Amino acid sequence: MLEHQFRLHPTRNEIERDNKFQCFRRDGLRAFDEYQTTGRHVTQADADDWLAELEKGNDALLPACRVS
Repeated sequence: MLEHQFRLHPTRNEIERDNKFQCFRRDGLRAFDEYQTTGRHVTQADADDWLAELEKGNDALLPACRVS
């Protein structure tokens, strides 16, 4: 394969990275749509506290959802 032909075709890693990004983006859009529909959310403070407990190795319950 000629060098310029190789550069025209995305590598397997680029394709995988793009697929992962598209899945991440789709998940974010779905989450935002659900938030707009239901108003359910977790505050950043609650999420930070939960993550801090997990970092300590504690089995922490998920924070309760709030409604806007």
